[in-house]
Amino acid sequence: MINVRAIYGMLMIFLLSTTAFSAQDCADLKACAETVSKLTGKQYIFAESLNKKMTVTSNFKLTEANADILFPSILSTVDLARIPMEPGTYKIIAAKELRYHQLRVVRINLDSKEIPEGLNLEDYYTFEYYFKHGNHGQPVFAVEGIRLMLSKYGRVFTIGKSLLVHDKASKFVMAMKVAQGADRELAPEDVKRLVDHLKETAKYYDKKIKN
Repeated sequence: MINVRAIYGMLMIFLLSTTAFSAQDCADLKACAETVSKLTGKQYIFAESLNKKMTVTSNFKLTEANADILFPSILSTVDLARIPMEPGTYKIIAAKELRYHQLRVVRINLDSKEIPEGLNLEDYYTFEYYFKHGNHGQPVFAVEGIRLMLSKYGRVFTIGKSLLVHDKASKFVMAMKVAQGADRELAPEDVKRLVDHLKETAKYYDKKIKN
């Protein structure tokens, strides 16, 4: 006897596993967010003013497997970003507003071998590196190198012996290598070079303020 219920169940599993949405399902932010929400079960909140048009090729497909990976990249192309509000719920904001929001903190130090698993490379986080050797301005050395590799809305600054980077996770591997490379005892000539650099920086900003 044919078990209709079992066959129906298998058919539904097959359909769900092969569900894909095409280009017209990502015509604008609202449609794209709705599509991604259906595929991943995650909820999105955003202002109507952010409902930008999206342009993708006719063969573009969003699937359950790639939606959560691709969506942050899609947002990035129109200067938007998503930030978590609670598990499973995100708020979409203008990327330039990231500096005003609390991001998930990823902590790294000299003993770290790699960044933690589970980070979406196109999502934004706060990368915090605590220096073991930070009494002679080593974090400042690291800032100079990291600033060159930041994305458009990335930021880097220091607080005491901590270095903070607000950026996409894709930038963290190189940022970690730069920070770890600077996390060492400085030779006297390095300390002098750093002091001279800080003096020149202070002169530059003092002149800029006066003008």
